[in-house]
Amino acid sequence: MQLEDQVISLDNAKKLKELGVKQDSFVSYIFYKKSRYELKISNTGFDYQIQYSAFTAAELLEIFPNINGNPIIIKKIYNFSEDIYYFCHYEHLEEIDVYCSDKNPANACAKMLIYLIENKLIEVKNDNN
Repeated sequence: MQLEDQVISLDNAKKLKELGVKQDSFVSYIFYKKSRYELKISNTGFDYQIQYSAFTAAELLEIFPNINGNPIIIKKIYNFSEDIYYFCHYEHLEEIDVYCSDKNPANACAKMLIYLIENKLIEVKNDNN
């Protein structure tokens, strides 16, 4: 499995940073010349001007709070075309029932976290980015 298959997409990484999620992951997207980003191990001693945390599913699960006792559920689903999808599910009483899916489990988690923050269902508490 490639590293790109284990971390969130660059678009999701940018969105999470924009929403104020603390940039603390093992791997980051680092900007190189000509608008190109590469995945590099974070904190390698270099100070990059533009950097986005490329969270894994495990790192994102640590960020998710236990919202009012309602857990975030991750399911691995096989469909008829033999593709595998990961569904991140959040159910809060009968008011909210949210599913976010992606072929990459980290992206499914990122989409859920983005949804919860944008809809003010959770608040980002962050000392520094």
